[in-house]
Amino acid sequence: MLLHRLLPFSVVLSAGAQVAPSCNSTASQGCVVGAAASCAASFSWSSRTDWASGPISENVVYKSDVPTQQAMTIYQTAAQSGADPVPILVFVHGGGWSGKDHTPEHMNDNFLPLVAKGFLVVSLGYRLSGTAKYPAAIDDVEAGILWLKNNAATYNADPTKMIVGGTSAGGHLASLLGTRNGPTSPVRVSGIVNFYGAAWLNVNGGDGITGLLGCTTPGTPGTACYDLAISASPTTYVDGTDPPFLHLHGDMDTTAPYTFSTTFHDLLAGSGHPDSTVILSPGAGHASNVVLNRYPNGRQIFEDWIVNHAKCANNTFFASGGGGGETVPSPARPPPAPPLSVGAESNPCFPSAAMVVRANGTSSRVDALKEGDQIVAATADGALTTDTVSLLSIAKPEAHAPFAVLTTSTNHTLTLTAEHHLPIGAACCSILKKAKDVVVGEMVWVVSANAAIAATVSSTGATKGAGLHSPVLTNGGFPVVDGVITSFDSMEKVTLAKHGLAPLLTACKATGTCANFRELFLGNDKEYIS
Repeated sequence: MLLHRLLPFSVVLSAGAQVAPSCNSTASQGCVVGAAASCAASFSWSSRTDWASGPISENVVYKSDVPTQQAMTIYQTAAQSGADPVPILVFVHGGGWSGKDHTPEHMNDNFLPLVAKGFLVVSLGYRLSGTAKYPAAIDDVEAGILWLKNNAATYNADPTKMIVGGTSAGGHLASLLGTRNGPTSPVRVSGIVNFYGAAWLNVNGGDGITGLLGCTTPGTPGTACYDLAISASPTTYVDGTDPPFLHLHGDMDTTAPYTFSTTFHDLLAGSGHPDSTVILSPGAGHASNVVLNRYPNGRQIFEDWIVNHAKCANNTFFASGGGGGETVPSPARPPPAPPLSVGAESNPCFPSAAMVVRANGTSSRVDALKEGDQIVAATADGALTTDTVSLLSIAKPEAHAPFAVLTTSTNHTLTLTAEHHLPIGAACCSILKKAKDVVVGEMVWVVSANAAIAATVSSTGATKGAGLHSPVLTNGGFPVVDGVITSFDSMEKVTLAKHGLAPLLTACKATGTCANFRELFLGNDKEYIS
């Protein structure tokens, strides 16, 4: 779901939601789309918003390895005897995984007011990166959640109604708790509130991430550090059975870009997840108070989401028994899969494993191509030829992206991004269509016995894959990829390349301005072939 990237204002979206007629795209203060509805269930705690604060229990140790960090502060309501057990709201602190703690000094003042709405509010500490490296922090969060579930009765709390949230590093840990623990995990919770947490960690740079992981190359594929970063990324484990998510982010956040939250939301929606909401707050940076205050009714939306998801909680699986300090059983986790690259769906590309044929007749993976290589292509009238791979060709082997899959009546299978073009129709190759718009029964063009022939699309599908590659050909040829005739861009750009790209490339090489030409042609956010 990419609507929130297109609207010129702050917006709340839920996975699978449609834009309501009341959502005015010209509204200066934004709109709310698909916000969670109230649950019909009612409990004595939820009918009041004026619960008095009760006892505060500080330094409650849930595990004894490093008791000063593996501890929590518990804020109780003044719930009377006989009242329904109250829900639990857990706050996981930020601090770059290396600072702050569970003490009242670092309690977030957006979570604490939920005591007045009948919640047992808990500030949960964990081992900091200066003490122990990943996975120590998430293991501690899970151990703390299990301790709370096992000891809920002591505080007249309901362990089946638990919302966990956090800010920054705490938002990352809360999100990782949510995605890596399935419906039968003993530390499964009822909802996750993610204030601007990192959705994936496989990026180079940043002392916080390298300090957490204990290695220096989290963004370099093929390294053990990269694999560790993938395993520590919440988006690695996304699927449709994850608990409800509320993401809150400022669109001016320079510490953690807002695309962490919007892409996380997209991945949940794409998995079939029914309940993900993202708030993108205009002009807000890396501060939870500002995020809530700058979004219209942001604080009310935040509190209502927590109350409604506690009311509607249907997770009844929790660990029974008493005592604290238990080791959390390792939950069943899917094998790590790299998170999708931000903006990948907009690149007209093929995955690294796509195949082309070189001018000498040998087959080659597209990720092995270099500038100057000649590959088999088609002309605008469908004749086969060879063309030269230009320095404008995209090559991002480290990327991970969603792809469309087209299968033809000739048993050719083409995998490409949804925005990629290919020739269609009764004649090759004057009419182009994007892959996302091609339908079963439509005619495309394939190569068989050294000639271009028509084939019908027999099925369409989708997959995820590694690498983003697009051979832009110097003379405007149509690349033959996986035996199917394709186009590196729209007909306008292909025509431009046919008539003007070769002399422009010659000129930029002569003047040393090819880097500038690349930026002008496709923008500075692309990675080019070597």
